[in-house]
Parts: sequence; C-alpha cells; structure tokens
Amino acid sequence: MTAILLKPGVGASEEYGGRESGSLAWRQSRGEGGTTSHDPEGDRVIRTGEVERSFAVRYSPAADKYYISRDGGAEQVMSSFRSLAYKNDNMFRKVEYDWNKVYLARNSHEKSSITWRVECNKPIKSAKITMLHSTFKQGKVAWTCDLDEETSSFQAQFADIDLSKLRGATAFSISAKMSSPGSQNNAWQHTQLFRTDLGGDETPFEIQLSF
Repeated sequence: MTAILLKPGVGASEEYGGRESGSLAWRQSRGEGGTTSHDPEGDRVIRTGEVERSFAVRYSPAADKYYISRDGGAEQVMSSFRSLAYKNDNMFRKVEYDWNKVYLARNSHEKSSITWRVECNKPIKSAKITMLHSTFKQGKVAWTCDLDEETSSFQAQFADIDLSKLRGATAFSISAKMSSPGSQNNAWQHTQLFRTDLGGDETPFEIQLSF
C-alpha cells in the first residue's frame, strides 16, 4: 500500500501586525499591486515532462521563484509566482519591509482566487503536497484539489483534502480562494498565502509526486 503523506496547513490566530494602510491605488503606485488584476488562462501549466520516478516543485515567496526537480536532478528555476499560476484572479506578492514578511495577497477587499494545474506523463503512485496560509480577523481561505471533470467542495485547510484520489491520475488542479467581510482598506491583508520571512528560504508551497 502506497502512503499518501500530508503536511498540515497553517491558520494564524494572532493579531495581524503588519502595515494596515494603503488603498489599491496607493499600493499600485508603489508597484505592489501588479500590472493586471486578472491573468487570463494561458499555457502556465506545471508539466512533469518525461520523468521516470519522481517530480517536485517548490515555491519560495522570499525569492519569488519556483524550483522544479525531475528524478532528483538539477533544479530548474522559474521566476515570479505568476509564471506557473494557471489562473490568477486579483492576486499579488506583498512585501512588508517593516515587518520583514512576504506573502501572496488579494489585490483588494473583494474575493480573489488562484489555481495551479499539474499535468503528468504517467499515472501518479503517491503525492505529498504542502499548501500553507495565514488568516487574520475574519479572513477566510479555502482550498480544493480536483481531478479533471471533478468539482470538489472547498476545505478550510489543505490538509483536510484526501489526496488518495490522486493515485492513478495524470492531471489535477489546486485552487485557493480568499475573502473577508467588510470594505475596510486593509481587509486584503486578512488572507495570506505562504507567509514567510523576507530573508528566509522556506517553501510553503510544495508538490512532490512519485511514479
């Protein structure tokens, strides 16, 4: 029996300590809001390529880079979280120089979402996936991991998702959606994906597949 290993997601309950000012226009003037609020679906698929045994992809928020490894070989590096985000609705990378933190955040107080799609050259035997997030006040983050032609209910933690369904699959998608009630200017800060230290080397986004 092949084990499906999971790492738990993170939900933060401490009071948020970062900057609580800044409208969307203010953040865009600082170059923090990105150039577009919606990235149309394109060819930004995570493809395993011709692997024999294993495939892994990690994302570092501090470096804003993906690290891709096939069969334990040398890592391929791709810059920007957008480069492998299959769908990106109103998300940007936020750097807090005052608090030495970095994370992916919503572009405004409205709902936002992001999706990654993985396509494999052969059926999956086992999967180990980490997707971490932090929430503050009334912020909410929910996750799905769907096979093609499947629509699953969203879960409050990625660790609540049963990954055994990936066994035998050759493609799947991971999605996160974020929201928080109210229209205050800082509501976008209440949902954060992959929050880490700005100078750190953590990779709170990890997908490891065995074949």
